Amino acid sequence: SDGQYIATAALNWIPVWDAHTGKYLHRFDSDSNSLSVQFIPGTQNLASGNSDGTIKIWDVRTRRALHT
Repeated sequence: SDGQYIATAALNWIPVWDAHTGKYLHRFDSDSNSLSVQFIPGTQNLASGNSDGTIKIWDVRTRRALHT
């Protein structure tokens, strides 16, 4: 949401890149296929919509799932 990162939905993982350099930073592993991702405005959090009907909230800084 602040233009610092880029994330994409990619099956059961979500790759994250540095938006300025294009460098791959890390990935989030999910239990189900991620169908869509969206940064949450005003935060460093990412939401993913998943094929099992869940939505996960990920913290980009700590690289952890916060909520399902």
